[in-house]
Amino acid sequence: MVITFYHRLRACLERRSGKQVAVEPGFAPSRVEQNLAWLPRNRVYEPLDLPPPEIPPLGLVGAPLQQRYAAFLAQVTKAPAPVTDDALRDAGRHLASELLSQAITLGCSKAHELSDEVYWLVQSAAIASLFADGAHSAEFAGYRQHVQHYQSADRMAAQVAAFDRYVAATGQPVVDD
Repeated sequence: MVITFYHRLRACLERRSGKQVAVEPGFAPSRVEQNLAWLPRNRVYEPLDLPPPEIPPLGLVGAPLQQRYAAFLAQVTKAPAPVTDDALRDAGRHLASELLSQAITLGCSKAHELSDEVYWLVQSAAIASLFADGAHSAEFAGYRQHVQHYQSADRMAAQVAAFDRYVAATGQPVVDD
């Protein structure tokens, strides 16, 4: 089908340029092409670019962990990072550690090592650490390194840039490595 189109286009362009070219008759699709026409085509996945701290629903992680993350964000996003409440800061540190631990567990699994959920868990852990520890802390720097690891991945590069924009928008400087 594509070859037929190519030949017709080439013949049309060559006629315009003044060259005499024999035009091949249009070919009907072969039986194989007809049988394969219904199959879906491979698609290139679009880059991820959701505004942090939002994450899509995660199917490989339990709902309680996602609910705790959402509840933590609801409490801290209105205040500048790091939070001043000690109990909330400890909850954020524990949540960040748990999110990263879950990401590492999924990343070490052969079945899920290439899953997008690993990145979302790492980003969530970094955001929880941002609010719990602040952008200038060693803890946040460690979590941020995990996020920056995904910067070279084609699909994740836009999301890492969105994460950096979010960190900058919260009043924290973006550190270039």
